[in-house]
Amino acid sequence: MKKYDSIIFDLDGTLWSTLDSCTEVLKEIKKRHKEITKDLTKDDVKAATGLTFPETAKRFYGYLEKDLREKYTKEAIEENVNHLMTHGGILYKHVEEVIKELAKDYKLYIVSNCIEGYIESFLYSSKLEKYFLDFENNGRTGLSKGENIKLLMNRNHLSNSIYIGDTIKDKEASQYANIPFVYASYGFGKVDNYDYKIDNISDLLHIFYQSKVIYQWHDEKPVTGMEILQVSGILLNDKNEVLLYKEEKGKYRIPGGHPKQEESIEETLIRECLEEVNAEIENIIYLGYQEVIGDKKTSYAQVRLLATIKKLGPNRPDLDNGKIYERYFLPLDKVNDYLNWKEVGQKMINRVQEMIKNEV
Repeated sequence: MKKYDSIIFDLDGTLWSTLDSCTEVLKEIKKRHKEITKDLTKDDVKAATGLTFPETAKRFYGYLEKDLREKYTKEAIEENVNHLMTHGGILYKHVEEVIKELAKDYKLYIVSNCIEGYIESFLYSSKLEKYFLDFENNGRTGLSKGENIKLLMNRNHLSNSIYIGDTIKDKEASQYANIPFVYASYGFGKVDNYDYKIDNISDLLHIFYQSKVIYQWHDEKPVTGMEILQVSGILLNDKNEVLLYKEEKGKYRIPGGHPKQEESIEETLIRECLEEVNAEIENIIYLGYQEVIGDKKTSYAQVRLLATIKKLGPNRPDLDNGKIYERYFLPLDKVNDYLNWKEVGQKMINRVQEMIKNEV
């Protein structure tokens, strides 16, 4: 039985950042109004994150009369919302993948101290609208974040919710609503004494699941600094059939393994093919990589290469572990049925088919 029935998210500093967009808009607002004498920086915007509209207006333009400062703040925020509807903000890494995964098992919501239209700009520009069932904000209700959390919970008949945010005010809102708080340390604030802490959003998988891993395919090469923990290859014969081997437990694999220190990805595949299936390979081409999210603290890469078989020797024990594997050649369009790599596997096969078609 699940401990929580729903997950409520803060927005800024938790799911995305709009610091750049908001800072640029504030610069334009200053140019239009001579009463505004202070330049507002990204740090000023960051410090206002999570504040209500009146609090934000006072922080931005506290030296102006109340009506004037709220007028200019409203102008800036509305202009920023219009910009975000078209251009969006910056989603934190893996937000899209984690939200899609969590939505399979949990009801997802958003509560933020923002004006009407701001949450909508996030949902629209990120294309994540269908994964969130409801949202609430200070601009619509005039209530505090804690009150809005309780309002949303009552409206949706939620009894075991948890709130995820990045500031002291988010923690205080959770306490007001009497629900646990997850501190997103990668955001804008500094918080002590939380129920859970995440250093990136994929850490949520460890909170809400005993074991949950997300796989994502990339055609390009891994970003600099990303750890490569596996290199495997699609090996083709002269009929463009793919070489697979079957382990003792009946699981089908493509040849590959962990790269050794100072070994290139090509050298890793050459070595592993000889060890596992006694195959000499040539014409090695980069296919892409599978990013593994949630298995370790940071995501890592499993690289996939394409190669042709130069020579297939007699079947023999794996030089690394002494086991003998049955070898099979399969048509390319049947490979993923045996590997059972689902969507990521099909993307890999599609990539191979594209390369064969273009004679890469």
